[in-house]
Amino acid sequence: EHEALDKIKRLNIDVRSLSVMSNLFRVANSFRNHAEYTLLSKYGLSFSGFTVLWVLWIWGPREPGILAEEAGITKGTLTGVLKTLEGLGLTQKQPHNTDGRRRIIEVTSKGKRIFRRLLPRFNELETSVTRGLSNKNKAEVVKALKPKIVIPVQYVRDKHKNKNKNNVCDQTGIQPFLEATKGI
Repeated sequence: EHEALDKIKRLNIDVRSLSVMSNLFRVANSFRNHAEYTLLSKYGLSFSGFTVLWVLWIWGPREPGILAEEAGITKGTLTGVLKTLEGLGLTQKQPHNTDGRRRIIEVTSKGKRIFRRLLPRFNELETSVTRGLSNKNKAEVVKALKPKIVIPVQYVRDKHKNKNKNNVCDQTGIQPFLEATKGI
C-alpha cells in the first residue's frame, strides 16, 4: 500500500476517499465470497440469486427489468440467475395481467420456505462480520453509507447524462430499500 500511496500522492487524489472505497469493496467482496462458499452454495445459490430472492420475498412479484434494477444486476445476469432459481423451484414466471408479452417473476412457496430458513443463517454471517462493532457503531455506519447519501443510482447507470444539469437525483430504483430502512 505504501508504494501505491507514493504513486497516487502526485496525482492530487483524495486518498481518504480512495481508502474508504477500496476497503468497502474488499469487505463486500470478501463477505460475498464467504457467504457463497459457506452457506449459499449449499442451497445452489449465488449471491446474486440470494439477492433476487430477497427482493422478491420482501417486495413481492416484479417484472424482470425492475427486478434486475432492484437486485443491482443487469438484465443479462438476471436471465441466468432466474434460470437457476426456476430450476431449483424457487421462482416462477407468470403472465402479466394486462399484457401477454410481459412476464412477472414471483417466489414459489418452496422458495419462501427456503428463504425463511436461509435468512437467519445469512444474518448469522452478517453478525459475525460486524461483531467488533457496537450497536451505536453499526447505526453510524448504516447512516453514513445510506445509498441516497453515498452514490445516486443514476451515476452508476449513466442515466444522468444531459438530463440532470442541477445534480438532482431521482432515486426510484432504490426507493423501496430507502423506505424499508428509513428508521434504521
